[in-house]
Amino acid sequence: MKIIVYNFNNQYALSRKQVEAIKAAMPKEFFLPVSEFHLTHTRVGAEVFEYSAKEKIVYFAFPVKEKTQESTSAAIDELLVGLARIKSPTRWEYPLGERERASHEEFVKGWKVRCLDAATK
Repeated sequence: MKIIVYNFNNQYALSRKQVEAIKAAMPKEFFLPVSEFHLTHTRVGAEVFEYSAKEKIVYFAFPVKEKTQESTSAAIDELLVGLARIKSPTRWEYPLGERERASHEEFVKGWKVRCLDAATK
């Protein structure tokens, strides 16, 4: 998987190295549908994590002025919700409803600690 960083003004809640560490901490199957992972400032759709199935590209927009433990944690939540959405029927480029977000809560809880540990080493 190729990681592309659009570095203009601010930093991102997750760095390239953190995305790589999270990818290494998870089973390969979760990132198999992704050929490119774009860390970008501007949202492509309505959510932080958007996916183009045709191109197999993830657009992850989570810029921050100051990188904190809270912003990293929130970014990992969004990353995990996005990865779960790739495996489930979902509509991209539309805001997630509360029900759909809640349906991925168990997946997020199951992987959050492992991903947070990998990202903060």
